[in-house]
Amino acid sequence: MKTRIKYQLLLTCLIGSCTYTTAVNPNKNHESVTIPKGYTKLVFQDEFTGKGLIENSKWNCEEGYLRNSELQYYTRERLENCYQKDGCLYIVARKDSTRINGEVRPITSASITTKGKGDWKYCRVEVRAKLPICLGTWPAIWMMPKESTYGRWPASGEIDIMEHVGYEPETIHYAIHTDSLNHKKITALARKLFV
Repeated sequence: MKTRIKYQLLLTCLIGSCTYTTAVNPNKNHESVTIPKGYTKLVFQDEFTGKGLIENSKWNCEEGYLRNSELQYYTRERLENCYQKDGCLYIVARKDSTRINGEVRPITSASITTKGKGDWKYCRVEVRAKLPICLGTWPAIWMMPKESTYGRWPASGEIDIMEHVGYEPETIHYAIHTDSLNHKKITALARKLFV
């Protein structure tokens, strides 16, 4: 019998060639969340009601050039790239040529994850996000496996809750990637939502 995989949440803003800001949770009324029928409890929530850096108890900031030959350098705990204000999380990509660890980083952005701080086997995920309309951007909200139980990507799976590619401003992509269903084999279980 196969083991069910626990997933963690990853919020990231991928950048090609422009500076933009995207806010997660644009609901400024801070309404209480009603647990949908069939679910027994709320296990994770962040309304980003603080100021400045995100809560370390809930989120990790990734750092470096991480994946897919992206142009941006993800920064850790840098207010210019990731902060909360007025009930929103801002993930900002900047063409700022800043110096980090002794090297100039032409483009900076942020990628945050719940890895090691929250993971779920069965759950419903709700995210409210405002997306940029800008050529070269690729913001994404993913669920990644807690552990690579069945091997490296994509064998242990990936759930793309949302990806928004800047050259398709009216389209939201969502997909499930597995060893047999993935974009490298041109077999990903993927769909588009036109807005």
